[in-house]
Amino acid sequence: MSASLSSAEKLFQALRSGHSIEPLGLSMDEAYGVAAEVMALRDEPVVGYKIGVTSEAVQEMLGISSPTWGTLTEPMRGGGSRIHPKIEAEIAFVLGADLVAGGDVLAATESVHVALEIADSRIADWKITAPDHIADNASGSGFVLGPPCEVPEDLRAVWVSVRLDGELVGEGVGANALGDPVACVAWLAQALGTIPAGSIIISGALHKPVAVVVGQRVVLESSLGELRFTV
Repeated sequence: MSASLSSAEKLFQALRSGHSIEPLGLSMDEAYGVAAEVMALRDEPVVGYKIGVTSEAVQEMLGISSPTWGTLTEPMRGGGSRIHPKIEAEIAFVLGADLVAGGDVLAATESVHVALEIADSRIADWKITAPDHIADNASGSGFVLGPPCEVPEDLRAVWVSVRLDGELVGEGVGANALGDPVACVAWLAQALGTIPAGSIIISGALHKPVAVVVGQRVVLESSLGELRFTV
């Protein structure tokens, strides 16, 4: 790949080709700008947002002290790139009204769903820095939503379990995402200023990411329903 390409062009070509690239050497100040440039190159309908790095362990690994965010687009629904994918069970919010910074998350929420995020990195072997992760759409690749549910009394208590080809590979509860998935969405609203009605927000992993390969069968069970997916 030509050294003259911008960081955004390198990420875009990696996404389209399915081949990974070396770390980009960006600063934190540059990262979200590069992410926006990649989204402009992709020119895909935006359907919502994803929140990443919602555990202290991952924040420590990347050397940052807050979550990150990326964009969900229509082509990411039910799929995504397949370089070295990982799956994460999450709780998704679908907004029935605009959510502004400091607004009431639950009042703006129309439904919640159990969700599966397909995370991936265009950076070789997941050897990412925090700026690489942010520029690369917060390592977002695809997502799958379970059935809509009314908002339960306490999202912190929602439980999930994930089986891969019948083997239990992950378990968690809502409180594993920054202590409360609602707090994650509130953080995102603060970061963006306004999140429009109709947006899908996947609010952060509830267990450690699990590497998958094409053809594997995922069964996600939860107190918000069941989701089945073939990678």
